[in-house]
Amino acid sequence: MNSTIKVLKRDSFGIKSFTRLKNKILWQQEVKKALV
Repeated sequence: MNSTIKVLKRDSFGIKSFTRLKNKILWQQEVKKALV
């Protein structure tokens, strides 16, 4: 999980809004659940 957050932080370096970052994390978690 920690590595996932690190990757997201790197990917979203240009995102100023924390809300958008949080939504991205939540969305990726939902996608992973759907794939399992």
